[in-house]
Amino acid sequence: AAVRRASLTVADVKQAAADARYEAPFAGRLAEVTATLGRIVSQNEKLAILIDPTALEVAFKVRDADFGRLLGAGKDDELKPLKVSVVMKFGERVVTVEGTLTRAAATSDPAGGRIVYARLRADERTPLKPGDFVTVTVHEAPIEDAIVVSARAATEDGRILLIGDDGR
Repeated sequence: AAVRRASLTVADVKQAAADARYEAPFAGRLAEVTATLGRIVSQNEKLAILIDPTALEVAFKVRDADFGRLLGAGKDDELKPLKVSVVMKFGERVVTVEGTLTRAAATSDPAGGRIVYARLRADERTPLKPGDFVTVTVHEAPIEDAIVVSARAATEDGRILLIGDDGR
């Protein structure tokens, strides 16, 4: 009977150890780690943040006038799937990651403009990390029959004064 009880105890301990182990569904980077070896943790205690380096997004602000050009023809809040380039400089090394516009923020920015998000096509070797300060370029289709006008030559609402050959 003692051997039977001991084997049941061993089985219970093995099951408890298996239940105490948790594996993330992806490999990533840890941030804000509070776990230490030998420390007892309670249920639902946050031990760290696991960041998936292949699921990076970039958030950037655009003016309201520019935001209108990013909207798709369908739903009012749906963005065109435009390509973006994200550049970060590490001294002499320049890292560029491509991505696609995905969504706009659910709320508007009180300071004006809109926050737009783009999902990056990154892999686990990408040196970008959440919180990095980057330069974002949105690739739009070229505008046909356009001219370049100095910003000082136009009013805030885009009007310009044209003078013809006859001085009018």
